[in-house]
Amino acid sequence: MKNGHDAAYVLRVSDQLAARLEQLPEIAGPDWSASHAEFRKEQDALGLELTTRSDAQANIRKSFDGTSISMLGFRASSTSGLCGACRNWIRQVKAKVGSA
Repeated sequence: MKNGHDAAYVLRVSDQLAARLEQLPEIAGPDWSASHAEFRKEQDALGLELTTRSDAQANIRKSFDGTSISMLGFRASSTSGLCGACRNWIRQVKAKVGSA
């Protein structure tokens, strides 16, 4: 692969990210505000984890029109924040690497 990593490694990282996304707390009532605050805290922690990885460091950019993540030669974005960008990154990896 052009990023210097084999397909199995990239797929393993995408599976790890998918599992990590599943660990994020759900935003639910009755206290929506507290629930959302906890979600944001955990989402920020995920962003820190991704940008400080030693083996597959991510580049995350937030702007007025969305969030993007670049990692292992793949880039994805979303207008729904980091989680959406991560899910799009996973889909892209599965589509491009999984079919290779």
